[in-house]
Amino acid sequence: MIKHDAHKLSLPSGIPDSVEELERVVKETFNLPANFALHYMDADFGDFFSVTTTATLKDRDTIKVVFVEPLLITLRAIDSPQYMSTPSQDALSTLSSLSSSDAVSTESSVNSSAASSVQYGSSDDTVLLSPLKTQGMRSQHWPMQFDIPEFPYETELILQTGNEEFLKTGVLLNDHSRPAAVKKPHKAELNYLPPFPPGETKQTLERVRVELLSDFKVRDNRKAIGEKMARTFSSRRQEIVEDSPPVQDLLERWPALFDVIQVKEEFKRLTATDLESQFYSNLDKYTDRLLRLFHSKGGNAARKMNEVLILLDQDDGVDNRREVVIYGLMVYFSENAEHLITHYQHTNGDIDPDDLKDHTLKIVTKGGSTDGSPLEAGIVLEGVQVIAGLQSVPNACVIRVGLMYAVNLSYPKSEVHV
Repeated sequence: MIKHDAHKLSLPSGIPDSVEELERVVKETFNLPANFALHYMDADFGDFFSVTTTATLKDRDTIKVVFVEPLLITLRAIDSPQYMSTPSQDALSTLSSLSSSDAVSTESSVNSSAASSVQYGSSDDTVLLSPLKTQGMRSQHWPMQFDIPEFPYETELILQTGNEEFLKTGVLLNDHSRPAAVKKPHKAELNYLPPFPPGETKQTLERVRVELLSDFKVRDNRKAIGEKMARTFSSRRQEIVEDSPPVQDLLERWPALFDVIQVKEEFKRLTATDLESQFYSNLDKYTDRLLRLFHSKGGNAARKMNEVLILLDQDDGVDNRREVVIYGLMVYFSENAEHLITHYQHTNGDIDPDDLKDHTLKIVTKGGSTDGSPLEAGIVLEGVQVIAGLQSVPNACVIRVGLMYAVNLSYPKSEVHV
């Protein structure tokens, strides 16, 4: 790839043994100027990286030619009574003609007589480079003190507790071992098993948990519930991770954990990430490409895929497109949609609990029929419907992911691709 053009490079003798030889071949083949660098497309990261050795290249790899411009910078020694003093006018005029560049190779020369007089221990002879007031370059000296932004509350709590523990025992934060029976954290679980907040004990947090049971029964009490759920996060994680209680027990002891808002908040406490925006942004990012891929599906799967894609003719709204992509992925990877979603077409009221007892981790839906009744989705864990009243399948998928993190469930092997 050269700028925006793509060319085929044939190497009859194979990939050269050195980067220099490869650059020579590229230069002669495409009649390029001397000043360029080569980048290659890394399959693991999906991005271009500098070619430092040809051993990383293989047949049919993509390399990119990046043009660079040489820039000569002349540095002069200047007299400065203090370290943070303003640069001299000579230094400013020396550098005033320089222009910024995206990628430059720099040749630096320093007046030898001035450089030889520099003493690193003496502020009087410090060599200063004048800051440039041009775009992309610093116009001020580095501050004497840097403001470090705070981490999320739970992370700050872990760090604070780790510092206190180190001062007492000398044990580093990462030296604490996890119980052997405890499952490894999900990806991105920054606060998988946090310590108790300072001043809190198992007994004090248990009293707050009991208060939560009453708070949860009060209408329009979300603020108090959210504060106490955040306060009891560490004790709840300890109970869930180390004791692995049944979902029915969790539903009785922590009913607020199965509230839709608190499912999202618990995910944020665990990962410092907004669940809904993260899920939808990634799904929407690839929707158009996935739909084109689904339309190209052939063979026996084409009929099943067409049954999914035809839903777009009825409704091309955002929620329906997301639902089509979710179902389309399962068809594309030959996974059974029933493993993820079970629809109860002829159910008017609540779904019979006896019909749910065999569902370990399932989205259940009802309604959405031709008579105009709206679709309603819910989540079933270990045979118990823990959430109901969700308005779409994509929304149910979001909450299902959040619940898996909240109650520490592994992802089903039957849905390994989706």
